[in-house]
Amino acid sequence: MHGFTPSPSAYAPSRQVMAVMAATAAAAVDRGDLHPSAASEHGL
Repeated sequence: MHGFTPSPSAYAPSRQVMAVMAATAAAAVDRGDLHPSAASEHGL
């Protein structure tokens, strides 16, 4: 079964938010504020 597939332009804001979240988590890991697993795909 295939569901709805958003267009690249519709999905772009979500991808941008995920990129910001990943960068923020990585920075927190680098500072020692979060465990390294927090910056993983599962951690996000």
